[in-house]
Amino acid sequence: MITMIRWLNDPLAEMRDGYINAAAFGGLMGTSILFGNAGYFRGYIFALNIRKIISISMMEKVSRLSMKSLTETNSGKLVTIVSGEFQAIERGLSMAPMLIAAPFINIVAYGVLGYTTSWEFAAFGLVFWIVLVLLQHYSSVISKKLKLKEAVHNDERQKLVNDMVVGARTIKCYAWENFYT
Repeated sequence: MITMIRWLNDPLAEMRDGYINAAAFGGLMGTSILFGNAGYFRGYIFALNIRKIISISMMEKVSRLSMKSLTETNSGKLVTIVSGEFQAIERGLSMAPMLIAAPFINIVAYGVLGYTTSWEFAAFGLVFWIVLVLLQHYSSVISKKLKLKEAVHNDERQKLVNDMVVGARTIKCYAWENFYT
């Protein structure tokens, strides 16, 4: 990349060198994309294995519940709770390979930026990136608090809907429709 920038800044550079630089840059980008996607793929496989382990452990826990606990909790609640947790775990684990690669990518990016422009721009880019990471962290904390508040209302709504469905089933089961109309 640095040689490509030097070639672009040199008015006397040969075109053949530009083609070589472009081919090398394209090859490096293709390799980066190939290995990046392989990392995501391995992350998703790891997340699916974790999902399988959690599913098995949850089924063992549910199979040990008392009859009273089983009658108080419907399967819809369990599926809703578990599917949300599974998606959160899968998303996080699929991005795990990037946690390893991100520091190296940042070092190279700020090194190229400092070498090609100035080290002040690289320092500003680093500070800007840190501020963005902190803002993203705080926004995720706020989002988590709001989702917890929403979950309370969703649980109440699901309980009311479940009570209505159970009542409607009872009325239909005993053929009491005419009596209640």
